[in-house]
Amino acid sequence: MSDVGAPRSYSSAGPSAGLGDLIRAIAALGASDEEAAAIAVMLGMRPAAEQQPVMKPRHLSPKTLAKFELAREQAGTSPAADDLAENPAAQSTEHPAAPVASTRATGEAELELTFMGTATPPARSWISDAQELAEPALAATRSYNTTVPPFVPLLAPVITRAILAEAAATATSDGPIDIERLVLDVATRRPLRALPCLPATTLRRGAQILIDRTAAMQPFQVDTDDLAVRIRQVASQGATQLLYFDEDPTMVDDTWPVVEGRPYELPLAGTPIVLITDLGIRHMRSRRSHARSYWLAFAREARRRQCPVIAFVPYPPSRWPAGLDGLITPLPWDHHTTVTTVRTAKRSKDR
Repeated sequence: MSDVGAPRSYSSAGPSAGLGDLIRAIAALGASDEEAAAIAVMLGMRPAAEQQPVMKPRHLSPKTLAKFELAREQAGTSPAADDLAENPAAQSTEHPAAPVASTRATGEAELELTFMGTATPPARSWISDAQELAEPALAATRSYNTTVPPFVPLLAPVITRAILAEAAATATSDGPIDIERLVLDVATRRPLRALPCLPATTLRRGAQILIDRTAAMQPFQVDTDDLAVRIRQVASQGATQLLYFDEDPTMVDDTWPVVEGRPYELPLAGTPIVLITDLGIRHMRSRRSHARSYWLAFAREARRRQCPVIAFVPYPPSRWPAGLDGLITPLPWDHHTTVTTVRTAKRSKDR
């Protein structure tokens, strides 16, 4: 190494070559200090101590200097042009709204960038004067019931009565007199032991309502109570019975919760049984559950007594358990259920 003095640091004047290029060249050539200085000059670099400041007042045009002075007079706090030239960081951080001018060496030419701005705007008074909004006086006096959203039943309210009437109706042979058959019997001189009547449906038999209170039915508890009330309004109230059960429909109670319960008793022959349940969907998939045996035993006993079983299930048919076909008439319990849906389901069960 030569005795030229302490190594000097170099900086690039342009983007064409960097310090990495200088280091690689010195390492490849094994250059001395003098040779390293010569290589740096060839790469367009010069010692950092010999560089001129990035910005000097002489680099600013008279027009730009006039803008600085005007901005300083208007804002009252803008730095002088000399301060801006010596401390470029102050241009972008402390006074962002003041005009800024900068130059950058690009080979032999210099590119002047001038940013026009306005004086520092005054502080917005509405921010400092803003007050916290007070809670309305009515909000403190409103009860919980006034904030609860309105109850919307699962069945369409407009046709709910018609749906329930069709579901709870049972067939009877004492409808209107069959005039055609009566005329035929008289014309053929057949003895009339009873007046022939047309088949009809009736609600006079009432209904036996069984409400499922398992954990899986808790989200539908309000809907269940509402549906039970509507069924009792449609069917004959004197012949309507309301019972509760928990998973096992063969153990019921007159009130909820079911503490001990009692064995289930079927109603009179021909009385419809309306179930509000999920048919044990949650337990059907478990091998340890006895839900399937409970429901099969219940449905078979009702069939022997000739009591039609209708079940309102809050799940789509794709989730209904298999094995109850022909024993129970499940109905989808949602807004898409219509009177035609009930009739179609009852006819398919009778086939």
